[in-house]
Amino acid sequence: MIKAAIIGRISDENQEDGFSLDAQIRGGREHCKLKNFSLAPEHEFAFQETASKSQQRKKFDKVFELLWSDRSIKVLVVEKRDRLLRNHVDREKVKSWVLLGGEVHFYKEGKILPKYSDPSEWLVDGIMTSVNEYASMNIGREVIKGMVEKARQGWFPGRAWFGYYNYLPPERKDAKRRRGGEIRLHPWGRTLYLRMFELRTKADVPASLNEIKLTVLEEGLVPPEHQRTFSKSLVEKILKQPAYAGKFYCRTVESSELILFDGKHEAVITWTEWEHLQETFNRRGANRKKKGLLSSKMKCAECGCVITYDPKDKKSGLHYDYYRCSNGKGFHPKLIYISQVKILKQLSSAADLLAIPIDWAKQISDSMRATHDITMRAKREQAECYKSQLKALEGREDEVYDDFKNKLLDEDGYKRQLERVRKTRAELSDLVFKAQEEIDNAYIDTAEEILELCSRAKSLLEKQNPHEQVKFLEQLLSNPRLRGPSVEFDLRSPFDVVAKMRESGNWRSQGDLNPCILREREVS
Repeated sequence: MIKAAIIGRISDENQEDGFSLDAQIRGGREHCKLKNFSLAPEHEFAFQETASKSQQRKKFDKVFELLWSDRSIKVLVVEKRDRLLRNHVDREKVKSWVLLGGEVHFYKEGKILPKYSDPSEWLVDGIMTSVNEYASMNIGREVIKGMVEKARQGWFPGRAWFGYYNYLPPERKDAKRRRGGEIRLHPWGRTLYLRMFELRTKADVPASLNEIKLTVLEEGLVPPEHQRTFSKSLVEKILKQPAYAGKFYCRTVESSELILFDGKHEAVITWTEWEHLQETFNRRGANRKKKGLLSSKMKCAECGCVITYDPKDKKSGLHYDYYRCSNGKGFHPKLIYISQVKILKQLSSAADLLAIPIDWAKQISDSMRATHDITMRAKREQAECYKSQLKALEGREDEVYDDFKNKLLDEDGYKRQLERVRKTRAELSDLVFKAQEEIDNAYIDTAEEILELCSRAKSLLEKQNPHEQVKFLEQLLSNPRLRGPSVEFDLRSPFDVVAKMRESGNWRSQGDLNPCILREREVS
């Protein structure tokens, strides 16, 4: 039994509430039954989609992806041509599928397009596609003309902006649509926009888009159904939209440029106030936030967002430096604020982890110095050993040459001996260089400085101002983070080692279980 698929399509969303799609699918089923075609429920496709623009026909393309992947489907049933073919791009897709063995049945017209159709059928099909394409383009142009005329009269022809809604009388057939009709302002829309306008224009430094978003969400000005999608980009779009000042943009038929029209809808602010609002975007640095000492230096331990600086100025004139999670992922239902003083106090506790008694630091330093001296003495002895071996090689090359001249070595033997001597000399020179390079006191001096720093860390922090404390702590700590009101951090190397030594009290390492034994190398 031949497998078939059905396409039912409408181009206008106004038809979705009618019965056109049901009628198309029912007619397709009756045609399949009459022709004895096999029809599976998953091969019935009913959708609303424009047919005039091929790049927008996503549902149409999915149907043909199925037809190309499932070659067992041989028949496509459609009500009539204009339900399927309205532009030449899609016509070529249908034609390619038909030429590879498919058939298209236009059951209402009684027409079939098989692989071996008469050329006249394809000619008629091409002509009808051109007619349908012209009709679609002309209808679209006339629709745009009507929309522009509506705009000239002061009525926005599209979907209402955020905070507004499209009002249509209940008796209108298209009353359920979300565009057209009179545009009215929600009460909450006015309150929300005025608060956003105030945050952006009333302060000396305009609030950032993210700060505006967080503030209006915290104050409960955004309705619950819009809170999840209320983003920073939406805040910018709203503040830059002239509709809230009583004007709107619309594109005309004759030109691709947008033209500003005066609207009859209710405005929230005056045009002068809106222009003043736009200056906050154009003014360099207007959107730049104040920075605190710890700005961008910490992250939230719970959601991973950056900890942002959010200062508060009281009416009494007092200023408080607060920090909180930026909550960019919307993880926290309630934000927790923590003062800069408390953060620095908790970070400064790192000095307690590193605090070692001065006499203990001296013992460690003396022990390290003694071990270091023994190691350096061994390195020097090793370097002298290599040097003596290298000196012994100085006349070896001449001896090999004399043996060759006296015919004690043939030419091949001479070359092998010479290559061996030169290779040994190069190796010894390299070993002498490395041994001398390691005889250096830099690392032991650095270690003693670190121990001294650890023993004095707490007293140093207490004497420094906040700016100096932050710089000092950056050298000690890594990955500082906030978990609610608590500060967490890791110690940088090698301070983490010192902290572990202090905690365990076992700072003296074991002796070398595999001591290096110097061996003189035989010189050939």
